Amino acid sequence: QTSCIKHHATNIKDQTSCIKYQTSNIMHQTLRIKHQTSNSKHKKSNIRHQPSNIKEQTSNIRMT
Repeated sequence: QTSCIKHHATNIKDQTSCIKYQTSNIMHQTLRIKHQTSNSKHKKSNIRHQPSNIKEQTSNIRMT
């Protein structure tokens, strides 16, 4: 019985390490989500930036 209890204890340790791993994965996922949202913000700013470029192009056409 004692050996069985010892074995069970090591299993619990394994489970806790597994839980730690899962939480770190969750943290990693949230970081990725944050990164994705910042990327979408960056895309929006790029879209805003484009119209001014189009204006520059039209002014260039007028110059020639």
